[in-house]
Formats: sequence, structure tokens, C-alpha cells
Amino acid sequence: MRSHGRKSKRTSSKENNPTMGRHRITTAAILVGLMSSAAALTVVASPGWAMSLEDALALAYQSNPQLVAARAQLRATDEGVPQALGQWKPQVTLSGSIGKGSLKQHYDEIPNSTTRYDGLTPSSTAVQLTQQVYSGWTNPSVDRAEATVESQRATLTATEQTVLLQVVQAYMGVLQSQQVVDANRSNLQVLTQQRNAARERADLRQGTRTDLAQADTRLASAQASLEQAQANLRSAGATFEQVVGQKPVQLRLPPPPPGVNETRDGIVATASAANPNVVAAEKSMKAAEAAIDVATGQLLPSVTVQALAQRSYETGIGLGFTQNNAQITANVNVPLYEAGIVRSQVRQAKETYAQTRAERDNVRTQAIAAAQQAVDQLDGARARVVAQRQSVDAGRVALDGVRAEFGAGQRTLYDILQAQQDLFNAQVALTQAEVDSLTASYQVLQAVGRLTARDLKLPVKLYDPEAHYNDVRGRWFGLGGSVDKD
Repeated sequence: MRSHGRKSKRTSSKENNPTMGRHRITTAAILVGLMSSAAALTVVASPGWAMSLEDALALAYQSNPQLVAARAQLRATDEGVPQALGQWKPQVTLSGSIGKGSLKQHYDEIPNSTTRYDGLTPSSTAVQLTQQVYSGWTNPSVDRAEATVESQRATLTATEQTVLLQVVQAYMGVLQSQQVVDANRSNLQVLTQQRNAARERADLRQGTRTDLAQADTRLASAQASLEQAQANLRSAGATFEQVVGQKPVQLRLPPPPPGVNETRDGIVATASAANPNVVAAEKSMKAAEAAIDVATGQLLPSVTVQALAQRSYETGIGLGFTQNNAQITANVNVPLYEAGIVRSQVRQAKETYAQTRAERDNVRTQAIAAAQQAVDQLDGARARVVAQRQSVDAGRVALDGVRAEFGAGQRTLYDILQAQQDLFNAQVALTQAEVDSLTASYQVLQAVGRLTARDLKLPVKLYDPEAHYNDVRGRWFGLGGSVDKD
């Protein structure tokens, strides 16, 4: 009877306080929800994070292998100018020879006049200077080389922009992946609390085993989703390390970049003229035009001057004989027919010029389209930022309302957890929209040719392409390069 009485008393306590267990569960859920909200905000605004986007961009600018290779390629292209100028510099050669021989002399008019010299060591030394005076036209070869250098410089700028945009995308990719991981982790915590609440209610016969099974299913799915999100984060980190050269360390959401305030028409007009790919194509077309004159110049006369100084020993008469020779000559070469090869080269150069002109037009069209797409993506991302901020504000109001209604017995635990999850999802979506907006801003800068270390004012020593060019352009001697062969 006592046992029955105690059981009855315990049962009556539950019946007199039907919401006691539910309020206890609600308190835990609210705490978890607040933790979820804090986690969402931590991804964006935690103060002590170390590596900024500017830091990552500076690291990549200094050491990214793709950018380092492009700079070396430009320095190699610079050498085309001194090679073209070298056609008008003198060529000096030193030659020599030595051997063994004998000499026999006989005069037919004088009987028994044969003289024989054995053990001769004939040798000679000579210095010859050759100077090109005229060879077709003098400037086209240099013009072509200089235009090629200018094209390669623009290509280097395009490579720099590509690398820096890859850094931005990798940086934002890690931030997004971290946000998704935090979202899944918080969702897992919420579902764990919900599943525990469902088990408690089932044990107290206030819920069904079906509710518990549904909670278990959602919990298992959330666990799998978290593991996938963590794998994606590791992959994003590997991409970041590949581009930047270091592992991501405590990244934070950066401010918008400067210089993205032009109108759509202004951005498109700037891209059509200043995009590095367009500039490179323009200079390539200029180099191809100069190549026509280079090929045509082979049909014109050429003039060279040669100076020779030579000394020979024991090459005639006998032992001790020395002969000195000095001369200067002017040589004129007039091509009459070159088997049609040069004329074919002229026609080929003209077609190559037509090709580069069409490629220039195509590149300009692509640059305009890329600028338009970047502006559209930026406008869309900015609109989503505004909409998601409104969604976050509405989610907070909705969560407060559900909590109040829950306290009045008009809502269930599932309703408050769902409202909390909706608010968190809205916060994650807001961060996603902000990341997309920032990425699109940098894509606009790339389209107009301003995604460079100079325009971004990165804290690095800027690479100066003029320094190497000026160093080698007029150099007469020297074999050293920027990197010696191992």
C-alpha cells in the first residue's frame, strides 16, 4: 500500500504540474539556441584573429610560384630588345691556327736552284671586326621586341590579378566552410537536446516512440552533415595553403575593397581599354605589325663593313718568314631571288597580324562581358545582403514571439527549436551573402585592371619590371641573370 501511495503521489505531482518537464527542456533548448547565435556571430566578429585578407594577399604576391614564374618569363622576354639592338653593334672575332710543314722552292730559269725548308711551323692570328651598316629597315626588329615586352608586362599584370583573385576566393572559401561547420555543429547540439527531450518525454509517457525515432534520424543526418562540412573545410584549407603558401590562421571577414564605386557603363568602358588581357592583345598586335616590316626588310639590300688585321709566321719563303696583313672592306648584298622563301614569310606575317587583330577584338569582347557579369554578380550579392539582414531581424522577432507563446502554453518545444534554427540559418545566409558580395567586388576590380598590389596598396615591395629592362637594354657584356643555373 505504501508503495502504491508513493506512486500515486508522484503521479499526482506530474498531473498538478503538467508543464514542469516541458519548461525544464525548454530552458536547455533556449540555452543551446543562445549558444548557436553566439557561434554564428563568432565566425564574423571575434576580435583576436590573426591573418587578414591583406596579409594573405601580400604573402601570395611575394612567393606564389605562378607569379614568380611569370616574372621570370618577363625578364626572359626583356632580352629580346638587346638582341634586336645587337644587330647594329660590331661583332669582333679572334682566330688563330698552327701546324707543321715543309717548303720546297725551285726556279725553272736557274738550274739546280731548288731550296728546301723542313721543320716549318706555320701559324697565324687574326682579328676581324664586322659592322652592320644597313639591313633593310633599322627599326622594325627593335619595335617588335619592345612591343613584345609591353605585351608580356600586361600578361604579368593579368597573372598577378588572377593569383590575387585566387587568394580572395580561397580566403572566402575557408570562411564559408568554417561557417558551415559551425552551423552544422550548432544544429547538432540543438538536435541532441531535442532528441534527449524526446527520450525523456517518451520515458514519462508524454511522447511516443515515433517522436524518438524521428529525433534519432535527424540527429544521425546532422552528424553526417557535420563530418562532410569538416571535410570541406580541410579541402578549403589545402587550397588556401596552395595559393597563399601558408595555412589559414584565424581568418576574419574583411571590409569591402576600395574603388568599386563606378557606374556600370563606366566599369565596362574602363574594362574595354584597361583590362590587362586587352592591353596584352593590343601590344601583341603591334608586335605582329612590326614583324611584317622585319620580313619585308629581307628583300632590301644590306651593307656591312669589315676590318681585318692578320699576322702569319713561316707560311712562305722559309724559316723566320713573317707576313702582316691589314684591310678594310665594304660589302653590299642585293637579294635578287631567294627561292620565294622571304616573300612567303611576308605573306605569313600579314596573316599573323590579321589573326592578332581578330584576337584583340575577341579579348576585348570577353573583357566587356566579364565586367558586365561581375557588376551583375555584385549587384545581386548586395541585394541578397539587404534581404538577409531583414531576414535576420525578422528571425529575432519571430524567436522572441515563439518564446513568449511557449511560456503561455501556445507553442511546443519543437516550435521554439525550429524558430531558433531559422534564425541561425538566416545568420549563416547573411554571412554567405556578405562573402559573395566581397568576392564580386574583387572580380569587378579584376575586370578593370585594378586588382594589383599597387592599387590595393599591399604592404609589400612592389616588383618593378622597368628595373631589369633598363639594366639589360643597353648592356654590352655580362652573363649573369636574376637566378644562376644550379
